[in-house]
Amino acid sequence: GASPAVNATITTNCSYCLKSGQSVSARVSDTTNHCSACTGCSQPLCYTPDTTIPPSGTFSQRCCNYYSSDSVTCITACPLLSFPDANRTCIPCTLTCQNGGTLRTDMCGCNCPAVTTGSNCSTCLCKNGGTCTASGTCSCPTGYSGQLCDACITTTCLDGYYLNSTTCSCAKCPLYCKVCSNSNTCTTCSDNYKVNAQNLCDPICPANCISCTTPNNCTTCKSGYNPTTGLCDPICPANCISCTTPN
Repeated sequence: GASPAVNATITTNCSYCLKSGQSVSARVSDTTNHCSACTGCSQPLCYTPDTTIPPSGTFSQRCCNYYSSDSVTCITACPLLSFPDANRTCIPCTLTCQNGGTLRTDMCGCNCPAVTTGSNCSTCLCKNGGTCTASGTCSCPTGYSGQLCDACITTTCLDGYYLNSTTCSCAKCPLYCKVCSNSNTCTTCSDNYKVNAQNLCDPICPANCISCTTPNNCTTCKSGYNPTTGLCDPICPANCISCTTPN
């Protein structure tokens, strides 16, 4: 940030100024009052009166708060949006803020909106394909909302579908599943189906059936039963026209 300006007034009784790093013999005549009275710093030194070369002569230490961009003219404070460098010269800030950012007044930097970052707000933080706008907000693609496009507009789906947080759209559950959390995890199956150890849906087979492809299509029946029309019918005893069980 900018160094705080020291209270100072341009003085008219300085005869010579000596900038940092110069020898006493390099002093220059202060014909334009570049020396400014202040405290708390030691360079450049202002000698007055100039009867003899210090330290044998009487002199006071005075210094310049800041220099204008010409590195010569002494000023009490840097102009707005100019900031001192290591030599206390006020350098205008030429930074261009992007995506709705604004220049700071305490340092050469940008006040960035919450949706951007970087020295000039050039890095956009919008997610899921969102883009930063000149007003400092995210423009979100279809299906997304929130400050950073990180929320889904759709929050509920029909039976047999789940909300895909990546695409913010309803995606199909596993086969024969009524309620699921993703494409591989079913929590509630459709009627006549049950959740198996793999969190998928198996059919509830008909009576006397060992294995089936659907609730009404048995492929292997228990002993004494035959799979006919998808169900397991009993094999009746000899000379029997109809029966409920094999015996």
